[in-house]
Amino acid sequence: MGSSFHIYCIFKKECNRLIYQDEVSLNYSSLNSTAVIMSVVNLTRTTTFTCKCQNEPEPCGTDIVPGYQPAVPHNLTCIQEGEFGSVNCTWKTGWETHVKTTSHLWVQGALPVSYESVAVHDGTRSALFAVSGTQSNFSVWIHTSNSLGSANSTVHNFTLNEIVKPLSPNISKVECSSRQCQLYPVNSQSTELVEIRYEDKQGSWNTVSYNNTNLTSWTVRSLNPYNQYMFEVRWKLGLTRGLWSEWTQIEGVTDEEVEITVG
Repeated sequence: MGSSFHIYCIFKKECNRLIYQDEVSLNYSSLNSTAVIMSVVNLTRTTTFTCKCQNEPEPCGTDIVPGYQPAVPHNLTCIQEGEFGSVNCTWKTGWETHVKTTSHLWVQGALPVSYESVAVHDGTRSALFAVSGTQSNFSVWIHTSNSLGSANSTVHNFTLNEIVKPLSPNISKVECSSRQCQLYPVNSQSTELVEIRYEDKQGSWNTVSYNNTNLTSWTVRSLNPYNQYMFEVRWKLGLTRGLWSEWTQIEGVTDEEVEITVG
């Protein structure tokens, strides 16, 4: 990309020679009775060069596609999507090559498991691979190549316990009284940590956490009566296991407080 070079044309006979870059006539220098040379400076796009004799319809030419060899892929990270889901790996590719470039995600489980290669579509920066119930340790890397060269990322080693990310909580309903709301998840996916943050209509945020919970619902207390709240919930499989899920949003409205009359 942006290279400067010389192009030579060799003619089989003497004639009135014409040289074109795309459809624009070029100046050239004669080396001898059959060969000419022309200089190309800072080529930055796909270009067709042709040589022909005047009054003869058939030219001789070539297409030149400028580009770069691949940069070393970097920022390779992997996440297991759900406790029993596939592993999704993403990375960054560096500069644009401007030519067709292919990539493969290479995966190796614990020995004696053989290497696995996952083809990646041109321009894509992510790939999935499935895991079996017996595998928990993996090494992965990206190999990328084109007609100008190739490059490998550094090897990324991980265990599934480190990268498992539970699916977002599915909250089926919210039930509120005047001072508290109860949130009901569809299932808890064996999660041990739950974090709930909530915002009232004045924009004030608060957070509550639950540890080692097998509860079928979570209660958020000390709320204000007759108020609308936005709740956000996420969870994690264990204190040292995996990643936090994405947040799930759901709204709840507390009841108007009932005045109690004594007497």
